[in-house]
Amino acid sequence: AFPSEEVLAPILAQSHPGDLIFSHHPIDMRCGDPRGRPGIGFIPIAPRTLARLTDQELSLYACHVPLDIHPQISTSDAIVRVVGGRVVEQFLPYGPGYAGRLCDIPPTPLHELIETCRQALSLPYVDRQGNTAKGMVSRIAVVASGAGGVDFYQEADRLGADCLIAGEVTSKIDNELGRRKQAEIAAYLPSTELAAVGLSHAGSEFLVMRELAPFFERQLGIPAEAVQEPHWWR
Repeated sequence: AFPSEEVLAPILAQSHPGDLIFSHHPIDMRCGDPRGRPGIGFIPIAPRTLARLTDQELSLYACHVPLDIHPQISTSDAIVRVVGGRVVEQFLPYGPGYAGRLCDIPPTPLHELIETCRQALSLPYVDRQGNTAKGMVSRIAVVASGAGGVDFYQEADRLGADCLIAGEVTSKIDNELGRRKQAEIAAYLPSTELAAVGLSHAGSEFLVMRELAPFFERQLGIPAEAVQEPHWWR
């Protein structure tokens, strides 16, 4: 999902000339831990790492917006498949498409839905906001990625969702923009009955990478492997 040093180091250690690194983002991003340190935002790939990519004859291709908005293979659609949802609407205009998916699932206890998502990524915990005491949910607004914005909540409410699942449901980046986003979310929370579940930015976008590995093998006939972060909340 991100070309972080933690992901690139083991790839560089076992790569061969001509290997391709397919990434969602072109640079790393530290969004923060809801139970730990705040994030610091974007982190460029280190010059020494870029030099090693060149020396080892590797390529890096980042596919950002197209992978967020593809009508079938997208970051949000991958989450919909994990929860067994049926897409009924797309929302949140982004580029020439939409980043969000509204889906219906059979009525499910919120805690079971959260556990399904947590286990899919082996998350140590999720970020829970809003009406965390909600019982059954059946209409889910899904937005992979995101660094925490009140517009996610507003759109989910407009669409009549019971639950919002996103990469980030709070803003934990320690800068002026991050603090403003978090203040807007905190001001909005008393007015909503939504249950909001954060899966981490990197984690929410990795699910589609697990789907793309066999896709590349089928389409190109070459081996592919999905490489995940050692820590989703960072």
